[in-house]
Amino acid sequence: MTGSADVPTGRVAGPPVTPWMLGLAVVAAAAVPAAAAVPGRGLLLGALAVEQVLFAAAWVMLLGATRLAALTVVAGALAADLVVAVRATDVLGDLVGVVGVAVAVSVAGQLARRGRSAVTADLAATLGGVAVVVFLCGYVPLRAVIHSPDGIWPGAGSDRGSRLVAAALVGAGAAVLIGRLVATALPTTALRLPTELADRDWWPLVARIVGAAAGAGAAAAYGALATRIPVLHALAVGAAAACAAAIVDLATTLGQGGRDRPPLSVLPLVTVLPLAAAGPVAFGVGHLLAG
Repeated sequence: MTGSADVPTGRVAGPPVTPWMLGLAVVAAAAVPAAAAVPGRGLLLGALAVEQVLFAAAWVMLLGATRLAALTVVAGALAADLVVAVRATDVLGDLVGVVGVAVAVSVAGQLARRGRSAVTADLAATLGGVAVVVFLCGYVPLRAVIHSPDGIWPGAGSDRGSRLVAAALVGAGAAVLIGRLVATALPTTALRLPTELADRDWWPLVARIVGAAAGAGAAAAYGALATRIPVLHALAVGAAAACAAAIVDLATTLGQGGRDRPPLSVLPLVTVLPLAAAGPVAFGVGHLLAG
């Protein structure tokens, strides 16, 4: 019954990625939507939609859920994208509704299909997956609230909001990139640390603290170079996004038994998940700045 919806889609497989391969993936995951945010909201949504689909595939594979869960997560991503595309601001209630509907559809699907195998995996994949893809949409309302005439720059309608979105993505991406490199590639090479020191249980935490600080600095540097946004605003949003991304990246590493080199099959998950967690945090800080 290979084509049945009752069969899990797969498990974690593939060789571990190198730190530099992971770094390139993180750079691409952050840089593409950051660049797409500048021309317009449509391109930003398109870039985020691609990452949502890649994450959904890796997430369902990791949990061994069925195709029903995969389709529900993808449908939830499309629904969330539609919400933020139609309603630029005040989207929180609608996005929560997307998660609720997705869970209801998943439960109904479990009750309707024959053979209740992988029920737990399906429900976990649906709830967690839809939540993450909804979080990833947080960059879109952040761009919109800054563009608002009542926002930070009244009457400024150019690309200042998109620059702040880019600062958040730069901060989050740099935090994950530097954190992973410090945890894996640098301790025994550029830093010349003894191997036993780099293998200590607390070293991943130190690496993420360094990564979060680097992410905040990168966001501030971007704000200074962009010239369209105040440096302090870029620093605030970028630092918040960097801290959120670093925390989730550390949790992802601990969930893999402390391994900072994930299998190739879950590469989209470990690159997109920290950026998704940073989305609502960046939106919250941006909303506070907008007053």
